[in-house]
Amino acid sequence: MRLYHQPRTRSTRALWMLEEAGAAFDLTLITREDKASPGYRKLHPLGRSPVIEEDGGPVFESVAIILHIADQHPEARLIGALGTHERALHYQWALFATSEIDGALNDVA
Repeated sequence: MRLYHQPRTRSTRALWMLEEAGAAFDLTLITREDKASPGYRKLHPLGRSPVIEEDGGPVFESVAIILHIADQHPEARLIGALGTHERALHYQWALFATSEIDGALNDVA
């Protein structure tokens, strides 16, 4: 797996999750200018970060990425078991953070 990471963006979530999961990954640091390139736009049509690239193709959106990483590394115990109330609470708080907290954090930043 490769993470395309732009520091001080939501891609920090994905980097943190990869580290917490103990996942093997390659890191590619990108700039604002890199995100406008045609090659990067093939990974993320809107030219945003983060993006992970894996054998099946790219995945973007930080919450989708962190949930996907948690699913790939159940031994790290970072998410509840599939079909459990605990898993639903993980989804709830991950989506709550992006819909309710991100705006305030962006204002502060």
